[in-house]
Amino acid sequence: MLKTENARPSTWVYVDVRGRDLNSVVTDLRRAVARDVPLPAGVSVAYSGQFEYLQRAAERLKLVVPATLAIIFLLLYLTFGRLDEAALIMATLPFALTGGIWALYLLGYHQSIATGVGFIALAGVSAEFGVVMLIYLKQALAERGPDPSDDDLAAAVREGALLRVRPKAMTVAVILAGLAPILVGHGAGSEVMSRIAAPMIGGMLTAPLLSMLVVPAGYLLLRRRRPTLVSTAAKTGKGTGVITEIDAKDATLTIKHGPIATLGWPAMTMSFRAVPPSLLTGLKVGQKIGFDANQGSGLPEVTAIRKP
Repeated sequence: MLKTENARPSTWVYVDVRGRDLNSVVTDLRRAVARDVPLPAGVSVAYSGQFEYLQRAAERLKLVVPATLAIIFLLLYLTFGRLDEAALIMATLPFALTGGIWALYLLGYHQSIATGVGFIALAGVSAEFGVVMLIYLKQALAERGPDPSDDDLAAAVREGALLRVRPKAMTVAVILAGLAPILVGHGAGSEVMSRIAAPMIGGMLTAPLLSMLVVPAGYLLLRRRRPTLVSTAAKTGKGTGVITEIDAKDATLTIKHGPIATLGWPAMTMSFRAVPPSLLTGLKVGQKIGFDANQGSGLPEVTAIRKP
């Protein structure tokens, strides 16, 4: 019987693949044909069947996976109204998927379209875990008022995380109970369904741990108050001392003063710039004064003088 394909005579060579993934088999076939089979003019080789379907599905996944992640991020932003919290959930997704990768490795499954679908489903469930955990944390923090301290924040994170332990354990148990029969089942379609279920089952071991341990820690870092660096030039300290020298021309004076704890100064003799210079009016060497001082941009400054 003569067969044609695209108006050209054709023949078929059937290959049964077992124990290897289809993509690597076709890659090896192409390499072997290019090396060992000289093709006459007008003769070409094409790879069809399941490999052709695999290529088409892979092209679709290149569009579906980024679109899925973008939609998840958009929904997270609409839920929380904050880019940092949405980014926190998205950043945890790759770590949550590691359980699915280990499950495929231990079961001996190769990466395929079916396992890709399982990973997409796992990403959705992992994002849901993170969302619910974050909602519990935000509720616990809101109960502590509009301006909670760092201690209140830590207590809220502990409380919110502990409240999620039992519900999350129940959710994971139900998912595992539903997917385990699919993973070990036999019959029509079981080969595909088991590869969809495998990443989900593996991910149920890592995604809950990640949401209960990493998400609270990340939220604590996001909400923790940053220490404010205050320049010593902006600090003002009060001290008392005795004037040992006055230079009206440079608007400076030297004071032998006691400790000024605010500025971290011990008892010593220092030169100061008078700001404004009119502070020097009426002062005398040997006079005891009270004064306000700061570090200044160069020479320490006296900004106020109190005469006892």
